[in-house]
Amino acid sequence: MGMASAGCIGKEATFIERLDIHPRIIESAKRNGYTSAWSIINSSPEDIEQRSGLTAAETTHLISCVVNATIKKPCTGTAYICTESQFPARRLRQMADHCRVHHPFAQCSPNSSSRSLDKWTNNIHVQHIANMEDLLNCIQKQLPMLMQHREVGLVVIDSVAAVFRVEDAQSQSRSQSLTALGYALHQLAMTKNLAVLALNQVTSARGHDVLHGSFDDFVPALGLAWSNLITTRLALSRKYPQSQQCVIPVRNLEVHFSPWLPRASANFIITEEGLKDMMNPN
Repeated sequence: MGMASAGCIGKEATFIERLDIHPRIIESAKRNGYTSAWSIINSSPEDIEQRSGLTAAETTHLISCVVNATIKKPCTGTAYICTESQFPARRLRQMADHCRVHHPFAQCSPNSSSRSLDKWTNNIHVQHIANMEDLLNCIQKQLPMLMQHREVGLVVIDSVAAVFRVEDAQSQSRSQSLTALGYALHQLAMTKNLAVLALNQVTSARGHDVLHGSFDDFVPALGLAWSNLITTRLALSRKYPQSQQCVIPVRNLEVHFSPWLPRASANFIITEEGLKDMMNPN
């Protein structure tokens, strides 16, 4: 990443101290609490300038270095597999337009054009799937073929349970298909160094074995067959506000289980530009 500032000699360097950037900029940012990638990316350039005393050019340089250091492959694409409904293209464009206005520093590469955000949205590869056979074919054959020509860093399946709704819940073929799907996704993740996000639904916990994890009155769909194939479960819930002054429903993201993350949760809201942390809604 480059030379660390002199202040980190003899102790473990923080994220900002590992940036290849002028030590004065690093010290100014550290003094005002900008020590992590999240604290910088989640702040506007104007806020950073006012709090740290950096010039507009220095702030832009700092943010660009943080973005490039955080994203190893800035133009890595996403494969989005829809089984529920049509891909929300209008919503994606809404968020991209907001980023273009409020985060002009965001680039795919140092030489990106002013339409760099279009390059990001064009790197989202969408496929619509209607049944389990087509989903397995997509994961086992079509995705590897795509990755021969395009870099993919994230695979999203929205959702896994949808293709099983017409299947017999106790059928042996369903369990075999789930196992084959899970194995194919694990192989992709390991061999291609990518992340997999598989969405699932919940069902009523009444009359179900809840040993594989429950969320109050609900349990994940697909049962133990799918639970044994995943490494991390994140639970999303929504609560509508009681007060008339707040009309935006609050979402909660909880780490339900994970081999490397502690159990924790965070509240957020969905706005025009995307997600907003309730701890720092501005």
